[in-house]
Amino acid sequence: MLALAACGGGDDSADAPVPTEPAEPPAAATADCPATQLAFTNHETGTSGTATAALATADRMGSPYLAYAADHASEPSAVSSFYPTVPAGGNVVLVQFTTLSGEPAPYEPGMQLEWGQPGPTFLVIHVEGDQRFQTADEGQTSGTLTVTAADADVLCFEVDYRDGTVEVAGTVAAPIVGP
Repeated sequence: MLALAACGGGDDSADAPVPTEPAEPPAAATADCPATQLAFTNHETGTSGTATAALATADRMGSPYLAYAADHASEPSAVSSFYPTVPAGGNVVLVQFTTLSGEPAPYEPGMQLEWGQPGPTFLVIHVEGDQRFQTADEGQTSGTLTVTAADADVLCFEVDYRDGTVEVAGTVAAPIVGP
């Protein structure tokens, strides 16, 4: 995160913004796990931006993984329930890994999921402050997600999704935080 301070003749360091760092360090960028760069647009609210911080949980609330990509630093406590705590003016894209039918498969690098298909799939929810937006129109909803890394410490994937209200596209590299 970049913090800007005014330059000038006096010592105004007390007024300078203090950078906020995520509680968990970002996952190290590798070829299989590039840094989080997830563009999002909400056509209902007119909000768009880029999420550059991410956290994930594993085996919680019936989901193999829940990934939270944010446009602000987040503490693990912000993702302690299904819906994240989002400050006013903040945005989080929640990606839920789920299974619509059949047995859940292990999530492995190279695995591709299609939105709404039987078997392993995913759901996307945009949380803006205290508002939630998801699957506005199933007829307009499509998307793919490709797992690039998944283990006990990190979840990485590429996603391209749109549903008539929300569009997200990019990469997520999320350290797994405790339940």
